[in-house]
Amino acid sequence: MIPADVLVGDLSSRGWTVRLYRCYSNSGLCMEVSLRRRIWRGCGTARILGEVDPPEYVDFLTAVQGYNPRSRRIMPSCMTRLIDQFKIDDWNFNSFYAYPIAMAMALLVKAYKEKIGAVDIITYVPSHPSELRRDKRSGEHRDHIKFLATLFQVFLSEFSCPVKSLLRKVEAVKMKNKTKEERFKLAERIYVLSKSSPSNIYGKRILLIDDITTSGATLRACAKVLKEAGAERVVAVVACKTK
Repeated sequence: MIPADVLVGDLSSRGWTVRLYRCYSNSGLCMEVSLRRRIWRGCGTARILGEVDPPEYVDFLTAVQGYNPRSRRIMPSCMTRLIDQFKIDDWNFNSFYAYPIAMAMALLVKAYKEKIGAVDIITYVPSHPSELRRDKRSGEHRDHIKFLATLFQVFLSEFSCPVKSLLRKVEAVKMKNKTKEERFKLAERIYVLSKSSPSNIYGKRILLIDDITTSGATLRACAKVLKEAGAERVVAVVACKTK
């Protein structure tokens, strides 16, 4: 049981419960993830990564935890385990595991509300139409990040703002196994403004959602598009930052 005086917030849905609290060592934030009242796979005292250095054009960036790539994994973080269950492969995902991820991201926003500031629109890093994944639960083909952003908005009590598709991906290009320089060049080319009128973005404060950031190339490219369309401020929240 987490004492009330250290608890930042908690959320529950679909049998999942996520609690965010001040670590007992008084050095940062921790979270606990449970499924049907049992701690889920080493997620009992999971330290939060929190604020990280943002890429260019992003005004503020925060991540729930670090991500341990499979190639050098020893002790995967709680969020790494959840992401791996959520993103089964390049063709499938499991929406059931989006719930604790979205809840953790929403609680992180609560913890960093003052630094994030006011938000007018929530948007997300889009997939190319050919990259839609089949949901193992429903059988539908969906943009898994849009699904995550929609859940995030449902759990987010701090802001009553809509999720809008402000961006689109014009090429089905994977960043995996690309160098940092290649990632930045590709990202600049493949993300553009959607059919939304720039007038819908001008002067707006936008919160950008993604699951994992590595080099920051994708967040940078998306934020640049939004800023060039007139956005006043772009902040980003991700589930994981690759170590």
